[in-house]
Amino acid sequence: MGRPRARRLRGGHAPHPRGSRAGDPGRAGPGPPGPGELPSGQPNQILIVLTLGAVFLGLSASIRDLVTERAIFVRERAIGLSPVAYVLAKLSVLGMLTLAQTVMLVPVVLLFRDGPDSGILLWPAGELVLALWLCALTSAAMGLLVSSLVGSGEQTLPVMVVLVTMQLVLSGGLFPVADRAVLEQLAWLSPSRWGFAAMGATSDITAISLVGEDPLWEPSAWVWLGCLLILCVLTTVLSGAAMRRLARRYRVRGR
Repeated sequence: MGRPRARRLRGGHAPHPRGSRAGDPGRAGPGPPGPGELPSGQPNQILIVLTLGAVFLGLSASIRDLVTERAIFVRERAIGLSPVAYVLAKLSVLGMLTLAQTVMLVPVVLLFRDGPDSGILLWPAGELVLALWLCALTSAAMGLLVSSLVGSGEQTLPVMVVLVTMQLVLSGGLFPVADRAVLEQLAWLSPSRWGFAAMGATSDITAISLVGEDPLWEPSAWVWLGCLLILCVLTTVLSGAAMRRLARRYRVRGR
């Protein structure tokens, strides 16, 4: 399943009006080039910025959440608070917060930059919002896990810097990670890899931008849904690890 796209952009180009330049960004965004424009690297750059923005939104909202409330959790844990309920409540609030942020972020970008003409299964802006939101939510779950592991709030900032940098490297947008041993396997655990891939599939990034090929950027319903499913799996695994960490570290006496 998929949708036809203008693959001709990567092959022979029709004549363009005088003054058109390859790589001229114009209003280039996550959509096909306008009349008289050739593909540029700007759509890829915009998707990288959106992906890193989603990662930062998720991490920054959650990475200090558990460690700064540790005293409150320990007191409530002593009277029977479940780590599962606690983490799920945190994740629910973070989910609503990141959803509101991504719903505002995507329209702002599409207001100034051209977006995709069509989506794979939904309308294009909705697909971009959904991919960004799940990427941010997975990053929030990662932040909760880190917050359950560190000893103080001061330790979270260096960790967040490292994590955001790793997300940039492993996204696949800065340089290829497909078919690269070790790097590709590490990217499987990276929210940015799947968030960028889902948006790349919606935008058909290989046809509209000066980037290489990646199987995860194919504008196919199966690829797009697969990327979203893996983000959901990663969110479940990371939040489950945070629950387990809290349960083991703060056991209730007598249990």
